Amino acid sequence: MSHFSRARVSAFFGIVLSLSFAAQAEKYGPFPIRRSAVEKMAYSFRVKLEEPTMALDLANSGHLTDGLLTLMNDVTIKAPIDPVTKKTKLGPDGQPLPDMLYPAGYVLDPKNKPEDNILLPKDVMVTAAAMADGKYEIGRFAYLGVAPRFESKNLEMYASKMGHTLRVKGFVTRDVLDSYEFTLLDRFASYAKMLDNPKIRLEPLKDLAKMSEKASNGDSKKWFAVAAMYSHHLYDDGSGDIYSGQPLVPQPNPTVTPSADQLAKIAAGRIEEARYKKIILDRMIRIYLNDPSATVESGLALYDSYVKDPNFMLSRRAQSEALFRAHFGSVFAEGKPVAPLYPIAPLVAPSPLPSGSPVAAATPIPPAVDAHPDALGFITIVYPIAIDKEGPFKLPKPGLRKFPLSSSVEGYWWSGRWGSEFGGFPFIQITEDGVANHGPITIGNGDTWYLRRDNVSHSCMRMDASDVMELRALIPRNMRSLARLGQTIPYWIFEWPDVTDVNNDGKNEVIDVAYYSLPTSGSAISKPEAWAPGAYNKIYWKKVFSPYVGRLKSKNTFTISTVEETDASGAKHTRNVGTFKGLPKYDVVGGVLKSVGYYTEELPIWTFAQRPTQIIQFREDDVVYGNADDNGDDTFGSYYPGVVNKFGRRVPTEK
Repeated sequence: MSHFSRARVSAFFGIVLSLSFAAQAEKYGPFPIRRSAVEKMAYSFRVKLEEPTMALDLANSGHLTDGLLTLMNDVTIKAPIDPVTKKTKLGPDGQPLPDMLYPAGYVLDPKNKPEDNILLPKDVMVTAAAMADGKYEIGRFAYLGVAPRFESKNLEMYASKMGHTLRVKGFVTRDVLDSYEFTLLDRFASYAKMLDNPKIRLEPLKDLAKMSEKASNGDSKKWFAVAAMYSHHLYDDGSGDIYSGQPLVPQPNPTVTPSADQLAKIAAGRIEEARYKKIILDRMIRIYLNDPSATVESGLALYDSYVKDPNFMLSRRAQSEALFRAHFGSVFAEGKPVAPLYPIAPLVAPSPLPSGSPVAAATPIPPAVDAHPDALGFITIVYPIAIDKEGPFKLPKPGLRKFPLSSSVEGYWWSGRWGSEFGGFPFIQITEDGVANHGPITIGNGDTWYLRRDNVSHSCMRMDASDVMELRALIPRNMRSLARLGQTIPYWIFEWPDVTDVNNDGKNEVIDVAYYSLPTSGSAISKPEAWAPGAYNKIYWKKVFSPYVGRLKSKNTFTISTVEETDASGAKHTRNVGTFKGLPKYDVVGGVLKSVGYYTEELPIWTFAQRPTQIIQFREDDVVYGNADDNGDDTFGSYYPGVVNKFGRRVPTEK
């Protein structure tokens, strides 16, 4: 399935849906992003028409504007062939349908004229035009969040297929703390320059909670209500201004002189777009600097101070570290890990040979080496993922991988083999046979494209759109070049749940994240509140963990209990608690990941909050995508992913 397509047609809009997670203030997350109507058409186009010759012929011969296709030349459409008899289809009179001649100037309006809809289904009209010339004008996505930029040597990643989690561990060094403020300012200054360009146009964010309130269809109302529990945009401060943008005014047809009324609408639209850009930039700098009084001007002035004075960063060390702690203090564990980074398997005593002579003693495994001697601690970020539809014991195989392979890191839009199902998001390859972390594919209610945290993929580990953009922001700007040089990031893949010491207290926990399930239809919802993460986690855990109880030699167990707690106000509430026993231990032996025993202690589930939505969709006027091969990036225009994804340098001198 494709994603986020755009065409110069006023009837179709691609917008990012920012979801509101209102149930728990601290729990917010990624989530659905609205697909444009053109994207939906692209999917329909491929699955409904095996030989869309008629549609392509018409699209090749016409000019598409405002949902209409005006033929530039005379076009003869051959009579349709019956797929069963392989003969010309018969008309109502029982006679073979004739070929049809459509003269130049004829206007096709399949949306409103039934006869044209038969000739050229409205589901494929716009996409047919795009496929005819190999060009796609679509929206792109910008990461607006606060992720620091790490060196590859200070990152580790752990994917649990059974747990449906990807844990990113970033070792925090002094230079990460010192450069953090500049990294955010560089990202901000880059966006300020980009949005100053009138060709860059932001797709207004939408509020799912409001969409639930306004929905007239009962099932849609319930579905949006559940969806609203699963996300919150980082820039949503409750005022609603980030949702105040108006639909973009379409650009005029370059072959037609616009009327005075059209010109007036375009001028008014430009004023509205400038207002909305200012809202986003104001919110950006206030969040980046954790200062509600910050302005675009003050942010740019602070950025200039960094750029002009090589010693300015030293004078801002305290402020930069305080900013880092403000944004990541809840997931920052200070100090060295209290246990070896990779526990070493005990040596097995040698057995005597048949001759009675003992075998040579095994070569002792050297003690774990501290690979991060300069680290002051580490942050942990956990993302939900989808895995192979056949479950955790299918591809990709468990093991230690290199992340990423030298592949399309920035934005993977179109290929002849896969169509546009990767949506222009990073496609970060992990294995030689093509397994990767990439964006979500599932289509949901309300024309959304969201992550199903389940066994649904063809071996790839799908991620939420905002999450995969943040993952790209965490890794080095020149990651593709580093991958070619072998400076990759270690990436562990486990079949069983991911076990680690989250907060550096010497006790292990099982990793989880509060993004669980969303029904494919509102008809499955009786009470939306039953789908809230704090309630639905029990159902989800039973589904993904209970089937594997007792499968190991350790007679592994998994139990769920409910505890009653009292909050600061004195109110009582219940919380579900999951506990494992007998999970496998993993060890790296000779560079290979192996199971070396079992945990005998009880391991509680540690549930991380969802990451907020931190992206927005934008367009660049007069830029279209061309077809790319299976390893092709989008490199069209001035602000393609390979440019925007690299906003946020670590130091002013970084190229």
